[in-house]
Amino acid sequence: MEALRSFRGNAVHVRTAVEFMAREPGRMGVERGYLQDAGLMERYKRLSIPVRRALNLTDRASFSQALESLA
Repeated sequence: MEALRSFRGNAVHVRTAVEFMAREPGRMGVERGYLQDAGLMERYKRLSIPVRRALNLTDRASFSQALESLA
């Protein structure tokens, strides 16, 4: 059951990050002829960490461990 609790907590982080990305679209600018988005990396970092945890087989918050505890 610990794996399910961790997975659910991780899902909350994913939802929060997706909502944040929708609310804060970022500010586009041009620097040396290239489009730049100042907060892009920070927004994706908020999303990538919980997604990485869900895909990591050895993490308590992983899909595989949550599925295993349900079986």
